[in-house]
Amino acid sequence: MDEAAVRIAVKVCRQRWGHAERRAPPSTGKSASTPGSIVYYIRRGALIKIGMTTCPQRRFTELMPDEILAVEPGTYQQEHRRHRQFA
Repeated sequence: MDEAAVRIAVKVCRQRWGHAERRAPPSTGKSASTPGSIVYYIRRGALIKIGMTTCPQRRFTELMPDEILAVEPGTYQQEHRRHRQFA
């Protein structure tokens, strides 16, 4: 997945949920409730990663997934529920 594909995926996510890009301040811990955050599902090779971010463009650029499978509004609590659900 290249930079252009990441920008397109982020644009679709923002249109779907009306999220503006937000840069979270550095944190010492994970907040249970982060405004504008999404839970994402990506594939890289044979592995599936479930994660949470408030800045999908930066995160997807860092991870360079082969495919963005899905995104949904959510918090770290939602991410943990999904990890248990798909364990």
